[in-house]
Amino acid sequence: ERGSQTRGPGSFSNVHQRGTRYPIKYNAIAPQILSDTLRFMSRLTLSALNMETTKRHYTYVDIHKTVARLADKVIEFKPDVMVAIGGGGYIPARMLRGALTARGMKVPIFAVSLELYDDETNETRSAVTRLQWLGEDLDSKSDVRGKRVLVVDEVDDTRTTLAYCVSELQKINQPAAVAVMVVHNKLKDKRHTIPDDVPYIAENVEDVWLVYPWECEDIDEHEKIAALEKAGAQ
Repeated sequence: ERGSQTRGPGSFSNVHQRGTRYPIKYNAIAPQILSDTLRFMSRLTLSALNMETTKRHYTYVDIHKTVARLADKVIEFKPDVMVAIGGGGYIPARMLRGALTARGMKVPIFAVSLELYDDETNETRSAVTRLQWLGEDLDSKSDVRGKRVLVVDEVDDTRTTLAYCVSELQKINQPAAVAVMVVHNKLKDKRHTIPDDVPYIAENVEDVWLVYPWECEDIDEHEKIAALEKAGAQ
């Protein structure tokens, strides 16, 4: 998707021509030449790997930095508890908890498990399946009745899962308020909506296939691909 940059001829070092030495200011051009060379090699490597340009690989560092930026907006909501949607919301929720703790706010994490995507068929199901939910009685340790709840997930694609989670929380568990934080919100038309009175916190990204480090089989290979994508994009 990204076009390569073309540059005019240049010199990497001092040039000898017919026995005459012509001094070139190496230090002035070397950094730019090196940068251009790395970008070009990154594109060649990505092409050799037959990588799809519609994929974007994120590292744990990428996610950590994004969550840290979003934490400032989360503090404005003042959550009493986080509800992480499994399994993509678990790691971002833990990162967010650390960021909030560093800012003097201790927020416990509860978890729900919802299933929309079928791993066997690689297709989206017609409806969300609720595999695990919160306690619904006052004696339950995971009761969120009357509390300010922050729902956490890694990506908002069609908004189906998020809308379902918010709706079920409000209907079944009766929290005082609900907000949503996702690491990445894909800029696309959504199939469902979230009520206007539910604060929404996210980093907006283009509609491409996002690949997260907790989904990969080979973390070293994942990190290499992510680094190549970044180098090729600069």
